[in-house]
Amino acid sequence: MSGVVNDDNKGRIPAILEYARNIIESAPVGIVTFDQYGQCVSANRASARILGTTIEKLLSQNYTNLRAWKDAGLLDSANVTMTTGQGHRSRIDFRADLGLDIRLDCRFERFISGGQRYLLQVVSEAKGNHD
Repeated sequence: MSGVVNDDNKGRIPAILEYARNIIESAPVGIVTFDQYGQCVSANRASARILGTTIEKLLSQNYTNLRAWKDAGLLDSANVTMTTGQGHRSRIDFRADLGLDIRLDCRFERFISGGQRYLLQVVSEAKGNHD
């Protein structure tokens, strides 16, 4: 968390980490992260709700193996983002696990942590779901 931890608050790192976790968990948008090999490593409650699935199922997924991502063009966007660092945004129609058809706004960004590349996916329900 560049810019958040300085010499004055280094002793507060656990509190700062808890604060950051609470923000992510409370966010109204879905926040999902994947490691450099495509394995999901974190997902918040909103991501499961928006995608019509469970956090456990999200954590078991590897985006390189998801047919829905390939069919929607998300796999190409994710790969470009991971390779170049250039973010991508897409609006897609998606069929959730529960059989619901939803329209999603999906944004990808790459970030580096511990010397490893990660993919950040931010997902929300698009306005105008019922065309």
